[in-house]
Amino acid sequence: MQPSLWPPRLVALTGLHIQGFAAFHVHPILLTAATIIWLVGCTNAVNLIDGLDGLAVGISLLATLTVLIASLISGNFGLTIATAPLAGALIGFLVFNFNPASIFSAIAGVFCWGFCWAAIAFCGAERRSPL
Repeated sequence: MQPSLWPPRLVALTGLHIQGFAAFHVHPILLTAATIIWLVGCTNAVNLIDGLDGLAVGISLLATLTVLIASLISGNFGLTIATAPLAGALIGFLVFNFNPASIFSAIAGVFCWGFCWAAIAFCGAERRSPL
């Protein structure tokens, strides 16, 4: 087993996973596999856009602020608590990563943002946040 698949497996096994697909009944093993694919896919998607100064951070910040505002309006405070620290960290990092960049996130930072975003998508999709 590759080390990069351990965090998605742990998230899926703790109960934060895809609940189903519309009105279709899907076997729980397939839902766990879909959860792992979603988490790894989102993580790598953010990694792929990290080519220019501030691009991945800017896009992640825009998406985080959108979800933060939507969670405040809808009253989903669990989602607010999950997205507010991420937004603060991205704002602080964007100051130094904007063109010309004085610091770079590398793989560890981008993987963290992508993984957080994939997990936040589960929190926002449920009526009640699991946090």
